[in-house]
Amino acid sequence: MKVKIKRTLLLKELELMNGIVEKRSTMPILNYVLLKTKNSGKIEISGTDLEIGIVIEIDAEIEKEGSITVAFSLLYNLIKEMDTEFIEIEEKEDSIIDLKGGTSFYTLYGLSPDNFPTIPLPEDEEEITVDIRVFKSLIRMIRYAISEEHYTAMGGGYFIFKGNTIEAVSSDYNRLAYVKTEISKNYKETDLLVYRKALNELLKFEEDGELRIIKGVNNYFFIYKNVILTTRIIEKSFPEFYDYINMERENFVIFKREETNKALRRILNIISSKIKQVNMIIKKDGIILSYDSVESGKGEEELTAKGYEGDEIIISFNAIFVKEFLENIENEEVKMEFSDEKTIVRFKPVGGVKEGEFEFDYIYMVIPFQ
Repeated sequence: MKVKIKRTLLLKELELMNGIVEKRSTMPILNYVLLKTKNSGKIEISGTDLEIGIVIEIDAEIEKEGSITVAFSLLYNLIKEMDTEFIEIEEKEDSIIDLKGGTSFYTLYGLSPDNFPTIPLPEDEEEITVDIRVFKSLIRMIRYAISEEHYTAMGGGYFIFKGNTIEAVSSDYNRLAYVKTEISKNYKETDLLVYRKALNELLKFEEDGELRIIKGVNNYFFIYKNVILTTRIIEKSFPEFYDYINMERENFVIFKREETNKALRRILNIISSKIKQVNMIIKKDGIILSYDSVESGKGEEELTAKGYEGDEIIISFNAIFVKEFLENIENEEVKMEFSDEKTIVRFKPVGGVKEGEFEFDYIYMVIPFQ
């Protein structure tokens, strides 16, 4: 194999693979990427951690066809630091590769391409398309509430395409993030439950054009321009959630998002215990955030609020849970709906969320400390 590739183009695509390719896997081949020549002046670069795979086609001058594997971290770090317009990659003999660029010359040792795992690719299966900006917005609004548990229904984001709507939801058992938007397309009902890691990789995609999504037998395929991202299907069913979202609450209070978020950040700088408990004291004339930590002391923050007409009530939260929601929106005000100190609390950005020409109904729910 002998090819010549524009350095900036190669670097751009390697950056997409940076979160996927293993750096210290117990399977050495997973630390490598596969480079393979294709027809019509292109090469294919592949990487995988066995759960997620990525295949990218890029333009190249091909002098000799073939395939090689290269340690990803070596290739990526060298390409990033080299000062040249083009990179030349040539296999001199079995799995020994010369890398040239400008005044730089390196010899790298690869592994046999025959040992590289097969990354599944889509076949002639039904697909749906969505504006990449819409899908990335949905991901951003739910990913922080995905559970850390792997291989469970809560370990991914759940997406529902139906008619002219797309819904997305996630939960880690203590909180739930839900978002819905209407678009001009008309979908046949389809649902996807996608691992958090795959969603994080999709956020690296650019902000223009459409994303094609194919649901295969064992894998989802996300196709964007010259990139195919594949991830295994989670063989679980996301729990029923509509009843929680639609449950009526008797009371509400409206507070300032930025003021509250800044107060929570200050409190979190002080609380040293693992349980980041903050008490929200809701009164007719405002809100007081208070904390009492055995390790670090106690304090309170007074907040501007309106709309509540009931008796004073204290609701306790994990401060991080509320802060992460507030940092995901830019609205001036947030409406907090509740019944009592123990039932699930519902937060809504006042006026919904607008991103460009798109509008989103966004709901966030948190279980208070009992």
